[in-house]
Amino acid sequence: MNLFGHSQTGKSDRKKEYPFLRVSDMKPMSFLKAVTTKEASSRQMDFLTIMDDFPKHWIKKTDIFKLGALLKSKEKCKCVVNPLSSYLPVNDSADLGGYAIMLLTAYKENKQISFLWLCPTANEKKANQLLTWLTTQR
Repeated sequence: MNLFGHSQTGKSDRKKEYPFLRVSDMKPMSFLKAVTTKEASSRQMDFLTIMDDFPKHWIKKTDIFKLGALLKSKEKCKCVVNPLSSYLPVNDSADLGGYAIMLLTAYKENKQISFLWLCPTANEKKANQLLTWLTTQR
């Protein structure tokens, strides 16, 4: 391996090059599975460190109805922190609905997601607006 993390064959050794999870290696539903906690954590620091490399067209039309079903979920999730962030969301949590709103909004507005840290929470008004929009996407 050379200085830039590539072998002699030119293929990148991503695990050695990037020790953190990468969004670009996931699909939207596997990202949501990664941030979902199975039980309320009593730990003060419960977050996921992940590179914020969301590809521009990462969310596909086939994902939007699955995301729509989660828009109002208040299931507690881990916050997400970019390894470059100097802030750690201690004693904070996110909601599954908040992540679904964030992802669906990015799809709707054709925007790329970027962050230093995220702790999105469910929002009834935004969820209802997105559900109304989803009815036009069938």
